[in-house]
Amino acid sequence: MKRKVRFTIAAALAVLLCTAALLMLHATRKERAMLACEHVEVEFRDSLKFVSAKDVTSWLDRNYGICTGQRLDSLDLHRIEKMLLSRGPIVGCEAWTDDLGVLHIEIWQRRPVLRFSYGEGKGYYVDGEGYVFPLHRSYTADVRVIEGDIPVRPAAGFSGQPESEADRRWIAGMLEYGRAVDASRTWSGLVRRTVIRGDGDIALTIGSGEELYIIGGPDRLEEKLDGIARYRRDILPQVGEGHYRTINLKYKNQIICRQKDT
Repeated sequence: MKRKVRFTIAAALAVLLCTAALLMLHATRKERAMLACEHVEVEFRDSLKFVSAKDVTSWLDRNYGICTGQRLDSLDLHRIEKMLLSRGPIVGCEAWTDDLGVLHIEIWQRRPVLRFSYGEGKGYYVDGEGYVFPLHRSYTADVRVIEGDIPVRPAAGFSGQPESEADRRWIAGMLEYGRAVDASRTWSGLVRRTVIRGDGDIALTIGSGEELYIIGGPDRLEEKLDGIARYRRDILPQVGEGHYRTINLKYKNQIICRQKDT
C-alpha cells in the first residue's frame, strides 16, 4: 500500500514538473515573440568576397523591408532565405533569430572554377555545374582564366544556366578542359594562358614562352597534351623558343609547326 502511495505521489510530482516546464516554455516563447529585431548579423561560411555584409543588408532593405524594429515573430525567415538565394553569387543561406533580438543570416557563396574574359571588365564566372554569375567590381577570384573570342556572352548581370543548349555544351567542354589541366601535376602550373581564337580553337601558352599551342576543341585532351610534351622535349631544344609561332596539335597524330600565326 505504502509503495502504491509513493508511486502516486511521484507520478503527481512528475506531472506538476512537466506542467510547470511547459508553462515556462510557453511564457518564454510568448516573451520572445514580443521582442523586436535589434540587429542583423551577417556571417559567411567561406573566404570568398563576392558578397559583403553590406550587400546582404542592402538587399534585405530593398527587397524584403527593414528588419530592425520588426517583431521577431513577424519576420518571414523562409522568404528572406529565398530572396537571398536568388542572388547569383549566393548558393546557400540560413536565417534565424535569437533571444537577444538578433536576426542571424549565414551565407555560402558560389565557388567559381573558371573565369571568362572578353574585354575590359567584360566576362563572367562559372561554377563546377556550369552556373554563370557576374564578375565582381572589386574582387577577383583566383581561378583559371579563359580569354579571347568567347562565343558565350550572357547579358550583363546574368546569373543561371545559359538557355541555349549549344552554350551549355560549350561551357561544359571548357569545364572539362579546365578540370583536366588543373588536375595534372605537369600542366596545372605550366599552362599560363588559355585563348579562344576567332575560329573557335583553344590555344595555350606554356610557361614563359610565346608559342601558341593550338589544340582545337576540348576532346582528346590527354593525347593533345602529350603532343605538347613531345614538341617541348624533341623539337624545342633544336629550334629554340620563339622559332615557331604556332604549334597545331588538333589533328590526330600530327604536330604542325608554323612560323607565322595562321
